Amino acid sequence: MLLVTADNLALRGWPHGPICKLCHIHQETVQHLTLDCHFSAVVRKTFAWNGTFSVLPPPGGKSLNEWWDEAISHLLKEKKREASGAIIYSMWGVWKERNKRVFQNTSLQPAAVAALVKEDIAQRAYLHTHDPGDGNAV
Repeated sequence: MLLVTADNLALRGWPHGPICKLCHIHQETVQHLTLDCHFSAVVRKTFAWNGTFSVLPPPGGKSLNEWWDEAISHLLKEKKREASGAIIYSMWGVWKERNKRVFQNTSLQPAAVAALVKEDIAQRAYLHTHDPGDGNAV
């Protein structure tokens, strides 16, 4: 996953602040922002994941790919898609919050970000079940 986090900005020689905009403690990397950051963990934990899969990073500093594979490995195919979608939406919500802090100088608490993620997922689910081409459109 290539996000323009502080470590990637440094590789390009672009100006940046090296510290995570969410926790204000650790260096901002893709691994930190998406998995290891306390803010991101609270967003995932706050989320009502229907109890279908683990959302907390396992101990031992696994990579994002290892964690993701482990988090969904025990699920049936349909639930794997649902869980992966929820993971993607939560990471997207965290990324949007990070960018709001960088570019708009605004900030939300993790619970508010989780609520926005839930809303995004609900809207997508609604659109999926109300496809205009299937006769169920409102």
